[in-house]
Amino acid sequence: MHKYLKTMGMVLATLCLWTGIVHADITITKNEAGSEEVTYYQSKKIATFSDNMIQIIDAGSGKIKGVDLKSKTYYETTLKEYKTAMVDFMKRMMDMQIQIIMSSTGQTREQAEASLKNPGNSTAKGGQTVKIEKGATKDIAGYSSDEYLILAGGRVVQEIWVSPAVDKIITQSIGASEKKDLDKLIGEIEAEINLALNMPGMDTEIANAETRIMEKGYVMKQVDREMGMPMSPEEEMNINISTKPIDSSKFSVPSGYQKISMAEYLEKTMMSGMGEDEE
Repeated sequence: MHKYLKTMGMVLATLCLWTGIVHADITITKNEAGSEEVTYYQSKKIATFSDNMIQIIDAGSGKIKGVDLKSKTYYETTLKEYKTAMVDFMKRMMDMQIQIIMSSTGQTREQAEASLKNPGNSTAKGGQTVKIEKGATKDIAGYSSDEYLILAGGRVVQEIWVSPAVDKIITQSIGASEKKDLDKLIGEIEAEINLALNMPGMDTEIANAETRIMEKGYVMKQVDREMGMPMSPEEEMNINISTKPIDSSKFSVPSGYQKISMAEYLEKTMMSGMGEDEE
């Protein structure tokens, strides 16, 4: 399930960061904790490659495709249908987790649900105030970027650097109405998934703070903090931006791949992720 949740996060991040390109192709490569994610922007299309998987969004048609390079399968659906299917799937996955905990520990359903609400997250305690502080400004990958700190109970829990300059160069072609629709959809997906996962209020406040910061520019660097201390350098995100032409095949499903339903795709992804977590 760990791999699936990471994939879900990748999709939401793709939606959140997508703003469109005009006349220029852009490739953004991010490396974090030994994992590489490459996002290609061309016209109103965006393709994100990560962990042998591809997510392709066509903002013009309002459709999304998910491609599994290992099983050579893919799904295609509308963004609205994606929201419904994703939320339903997360509810079923949460119920499965609860059933596993109940079976392995003998806990009641209420106890199992409580154990999933806030597993070991010392920064997400109730009664603490979440606020944002503006930090320094520096160049990251050649672009001016601003630092913002999220504090919970006086401790720094997130460090986020955003670049209005990068946001500007990838923000022209999607169109105001399409951008508004995507932003609304993102908010609905995140809110319903948080509800499905029974996330605690503090996590919601931190997520809301992250959203407000991300509205200020493109995320160039994001560092989670543990007990107010920075994480190790190898866990921090490194970014590279290129404006070289992109082969249009990046935005297409490879030939010979089998089309399956989104529900089947998600089930296979989850089972594959669980198998890798056990290794």
